[in-house]
Amino acid sequence: MLSPSQKLSQVLSKSPQVGDLIQMHDGEFNLKVPQEISRATINALTNGHTGYCDLTGIESLKSSLIEKCFHMHSKLYDPAEILVSNGSSQALFMLMKCILAKGDEVLIPNPCWPAYRSYIELNEGIAVDYEMGTKRIDIAEIRKLVTSKTRALIVNSPHNPTGSVLSRQEILELVLLSQEFGFLLISDEAYEGIVFGSGEHVSPLDLMVDTSLLVVTRTFSKLFSMSGFRIGYMFADRNIINRCSTLQGVMTDNACTFAQHGALAATALPKNILKTRVDELQRRAYYCHQLLSTTFDIVMPQGGFFLFPNISRVLGATWDSDAQFVDDLLNVKSVSTTPGSSYGMKDHIRISIASVNEVEIKEACGRIVDFVHRR
Repeated sequence: MLSPSQKLSQVLSKSPQVGDLIQMHDGEFNLKVPQEISRATINALTNGHTGYCDLTGIESLKSSLIEKCFHMHSKLYDPAEILVSNGSSQALFMLMKCILAKGDEVLIPNPCWPAYRSYIELNEGIAVDYEMGTKRIDIAEIRKLVTSKTRALIVNSPHNPTGSVLSRQEILELVLLSQEFGFLLISDEAYEGIVFGSGEHVSPLDLMVDTSLLVVTRTFSKLFSMSGFRIGYMFADRNIINRCSTLQGVMTDNACTFAQHGALAATALPKNILKTRVDELQRRAYYCHQLLSTTFDIVMPQGGFFLFPNISRVLGATWDSDAQFVDDLLNVKSVSTTPGSSYGMKDHIRISIASVNEVEIKEACGRIVDFVHRR
């Protein structure tokens, strides 16, 4: 099942557009891949690293990721507790395949990346929504959703689509709930390095002594602009890693060998390079928020690629829904966004600042404001 942004990208690739299209629907960072990564990938190709490797990933990459985890979170994983996958998307799907029986329930944030629901339902599980957006999560309400069939809870921070970042206290409450009821806590940390201002990304890794009930998935796709490399990874209990690696073996075998060498170079990038990339995203987010704050109810994101304005006050006679608003905005003003209802929350739109520069943001936001005021 395609995500909303994938569906729109597919449509746009087949349809000639009138005017200058500004794409604010896609979660793909438009800064170039850092040259250190490109060089390492080319060197791997030149040196013949083009065949199969260990099913769970090349040893040097796994060792570097384990070292990074220990440095950042004081958690030391064994090499048998990490799996390098074809993007974190594959890791999440395999995880659902390996842990779910028919009728098992997984608590997922609402709104959320739609693939969570797809992965669960394709494996005969049941997705149960808990509210997570621009407000603090309500652990008492989440507790009411836990049943004897609850197998796992997925948390995503920084959050797609709202850009919110959960506090240390919120993460702790989810950790304690997981431990109390004995379900898996699955932390999707695709945007873990992208936090704005003085904020911090808190992982359950920072708070859990016993990580047997924790699964962490991460990717090189976002911050490093490596979406086409298809390299992600998962930390989990060795029994889960064994089952997922067996499944990966019959699905795709190892993740691309030479791309893993590029990922290895990414783990060694100087902090100033990463800061420059995060600062660029922060400037874009602040600028977009500033330009749209008088038109929509919009919260400044704390991290990630997206803004998630509430457009309910402009809906009514002209547009019946967020989906119609998005369609008309594309057709009339050539600005592509995605409807909030696709992520589980109607009367919102998701705006990506990953693929546009500040000049394009100014132009796009001007078109959006004009579009609303001329309705």
